Amino acid sequence: FFSIEEIDFEEMTARETKYRLVILYNMSKDHALTYDFPTQSNVNPSKQGLTCGDKFAIEPCQGSLDPGKFIELKITLTSGESPSFYEGEV
Repeated sequence: FFSIEEIDFEEMTARETKYRLVILYNMSKDHALTYDFPTQSNVNPSKQGLTCGDKFAIEPCQGSLDPGKFIELKITLTSGESPSFYEGEV
């Protein structure tokens, strides 16, 4: 599970980039956790970014966690030109 349930990037100006850090935990005692988040390079070009030209990334975008381990993920949002509001799940 993630260390937080919501990520707030607050208000952003056009073309501004903000970063947030979250921790991904593998709470299993006996199973590895594999994760693979979509990236700009493995998403259909017509669906890259978010609806208003914003760009969203998670780094590292894929990997594996042994039982009881965790990793710090860097979440990056770069705003486009148009005002936008997002609410959803990753």
